[in-house]
Amino acid sequence: MNQKENRDPQKRGLYRRSSDSDIFYYIGKFSFLTAQELAALSDRNAVSLRKRLRQLVFSNYLGRTEGTEQRQEFFEEIKCKKCGTVNPIPRSNGKLKPNPFFHYLKEKGGAKAEALLDNPIAWKSKAPGRVDHDRVITTIDLALDHAFGKELADWRQQKDDVKETVILGGERVNFYPDARCLLSVPLYIEYANSEPSSKDGVNDIVLKVQRYNELMKEYRRHHDDDPGKVLFIFRERIMVENFLNRIAREFPYLWCYATDFESVKHNPTGKIFWTPKDFDDRAHGLIE
Repeated sequence: MNQKENRDPQKRGLYRRSSDSDIFYYIGKFSFLTAQELAALSDRNAVSLRKRLRQLVFSNYLGRTEGTEQRQEFFEEIKCKKCGTVNPIPRSNGKLKPNPFFHYLKEKGGAKAEALLDNPIAWKSKAPGRVDHDRVITTIDLALDHAFGKELADWRQQKDDVKETVILGGERVNFYPDARCLLSVPLYIEYANSEPSSKDGVNDIVLKVQRYNELMKEYRRHHDDDPGKVLFIFRERIMVENFLNRIAREFPYLWCYATDFESVKHNPTGKIFWTPKDFDDRAHGLIE
């Protein structure tokens, strides 16, 4: 057997393919994708795609990991093709589907993706405790992109890309939105999976609102256009109500949008957002 035939089959497969641009493009754009989602985005066969993904993971271009909470695969879960209703948890032969692998770019793969799109999302590694949170951010990105297409632009979620700085209480404070993008105006995205907590008498979600309030005021001092909106997305609807009631008196502003995760996932173009200024009277959409 010659040396070429004796190579590892996964390595042999890696060098036979002339281009994996669709894989690097979509995983760079939407970090933490399942193979099924990537197949839907790239219009590729899911079986052969899974094999290729394993080869790229083996070669350290991609990483893959499992979450504990997010079983859903976006395109299958949004709506059942047979009955037209939403399936909260996908099943197969009457049993829950196992947790899928989520794929993300590593630094080696990020270098390839840079030729295909601006600011690809790549990670050195991912802490297990952050996987479920980052997967939610990916799902929000998928939902908005699926709904608004090219109108949604410049999605960023890596720490260095979303850093903001304000002066609060006479001190310079850095903070980091979960994601930032453009949809006619800048959108800042904050996802809350659990009830807010307090430290030294300060509620953490209120502290976030204070920081964004200073950011909006500072923007208006130097610009005439709209500074954008902050989307506070909560795990459950009751958390939205609690949040609005908590901040309405101190921050009665229209830049602060609040809704729940399921509404964003299933109806991102609808009037699903409430603001502390007028939540008793009306709901808002991202594009009025």
